[in-house]
Order: sequence, then C-alpha cells, then structure tokens
Amino acid sequence: MNSALRNSAAHVFVDSVDAPALGDVDAHHLLRVLRVKPCDVVTVSDGVGSWRTCVVDGDAKVEVTSDVVVEPSPKWKLTIAFSVVKGDRPEWTVQKLTEIGIDEIIVLAPTTRSVVRWDAGRANKNIERLRVVAREAAMQSRRVWLPNVRDLIDLAQVTGAYI
Repeated sequence: MNSALRNSAAHVFVDSVDAPALGDVDAHHLLRVLRVKPCDVVTVSDGVGSWRTCVVDGDAKVEVTSDVVVEPSPKWKLTIAFSVVKGDRPEWTVQKLTEIGIDEIIVLAPTTRSVVRWDAGRANKNIERLRVVAREAAMQSRRVWLPNVRDLIDLAQVTGAYI
C-alpha cells in the first residue's frame, strides 16, 4: 500500500478524482465523526483504481494536492458467495470480506431449507444496505477498488457460472 494512502487522515470515495467533491454524508463523517481539521491530508478515490491526495478546507471541500495515481486492477479477482443468516451477520460478513480484499460478493438467494427469507422489497433494501457497508469498509481499509456486491442469485446460477 502506498504510504500516502496509509498515512492520510481519512479515505473517501468521490464520483470523480479529477474534480473531487464530497457528498453530504461523507463531509459530515469527515468533519463531525472523524474530526478532520482544515489542512489535514485525506485521500479520495473513485472506486475503480484511481486516487489522489487532497487537503480539507474549512467548509467540507477538498483541494487537490497531487496527481492522480492509477492502481492496476487485481490480476486475480476473488469472489465469495454466502448465504443470508439471521441478524446483522450479513453486514458483518460483507464488512470483513471487503476488509480482506474480496473483489466480488455474491449474496445467495434463499433455498427451500433456508431459515431467513427476504421478500422482493426487503431484499432490495438489504442489498443496498450491504453495498453501503462494503463502501464504508473499503474506506476504512483504504481500498481504491470498491467490491461489487451482487443482487440475490440462486445457488444453481452461481454453481453454473463459477464452477
């Protein structure tokens, strides 16, 4: 890992590293939760391998201080599929998989013997929540590549596609 990534006060994802702009949630997190001060160095990434260092100014904006660094995509893509379990364990699972560097996370659709069942509306809401968890874990672990959290997929489709 590059020392600028490791030593920055925080790492956030933005839409474009060419003209980085913080969203409201990220600005709140930097200034209020992490208590990043003006002139602190942060790194910004677009989630697809490009990143750069910036300096925070007083009103939740970042000023560019370096050129864009492009990290090549991983030679091998790591994919993990897991079955939904009770409670907040899916969130914990996605968080840890992101932190250890998994590139694609597949949430298996419930089978006939599954205990946990998500209806269509709840499934979409839960998958979006898992994507947020993956993004937050990627920021915490200073990843420049966001993992892809896939929608619910049947076990038969996964085994057919990956085996």
